[in-house]
Amino acid sequence: MKLKSLLLLSGLLLAGIPAFAQVAIDLSLSNYKFICHEPIVARVLLRNDSGRPLVFGDSEQLRGELFFEIVDSRGVQVKLRDKVPEIPQMLLSSGQTSKELMVNLNNYYELSKPGTYRIYCWVSHPMMAENYKSPGSIPFIVESGQERWKIPAGRPDLLGQQNAKQIHKMYFTLLSIYKQSRNSLYIRIEDDKKIYALRQIGEELGNEKIDKDVDRFSSLHMIIPLSAKLFRYLVINLEGIVEKSELYRKDKVMPRLGRDENTGRVFVAGGEKAIPGVDFIEAQEQGILKADGTRRAPVPDDIPAGAGN
Repeated sequence: MKLKSLLLLSGLLLAGIPAFAQVAIDLSLSNYKFICHEPIVARVLLRNDSGRPLVFGDSEQLRGELFFEIVDSRGVQVKLRDKVPEIPQMLLSSGQTSKELMVNLNNYYELSKPGTYRIYCWVSHPMMAENYKSPGSIPFIVESGQERWKIPAGRPDLLGQQNAKQIHKMYFTLLSIYKQSRNSLYIRIEDDKKIYALRQIGEELGNEKIDKDVDRFSSLHMIIPLSAKLFRYLVINLEGIVEKSELYRKDKVMPRLGRDENTGRVFVAGGEKAIPGVDFIEAQEQGILKADGTRRAPVPDDIPAGAGN
């Protein structure tokens, strides 16, 4: 019924004089600085200022499109890898603002090269006499990051079928970039030819070091200092999946990693598990960076770790 109503309304609109529609675009990014292969997520809000309903659908007469103009510091436009997804089916009444549209730009644009960029957003629709552009651009930076350490790990052979000469050697690499007055830390999972996953794991705390070890299944165990008394125990496998994330507090001694040399099991030795509301309060997200420098509350999402060749 909803689709039929949209098609009926669109037919009535298209039968009349073409709509000289006006659409206001609110463009924002998930941050202003990114490490190479980190997801760069654009969030777009569309407000219909045309004075009449605006219908987005699957037919050619209703197919609205978002596209982005991204230029580097030399003014050279970034190459488009693939067509950006069409705007989903929706009806915007006059004066109405759309739900937030999210696009992982890495999937459509070549943004793995370090540099400074600016981004604009455009929207097109057959009912509109012209394309509309976001009022301002947003600058952002892509950095290669500083390598802190690199740990080798062979892909586990749980069935015992691999020949010793065919062991697939991979690496867990700790990287950092400086943003918002702190060093943000990332784990990159790679081999000599390809990057498989990238995950942000937190921020550096002074001169405190991350305790680290790899277990017999080639999963990386880390104890990451969050404060003088609070630590995060994190386990990540070679697929980039977080297998465990727990908070510990300092007791008589700080939590450290222990290892059973007979089985290859890695575990937490010392410290105690932290209690929410007593030992820590979950940090609130800082919001989404907008073109005017302000921020708005983020929409919950689950963007997977970036990966590339």
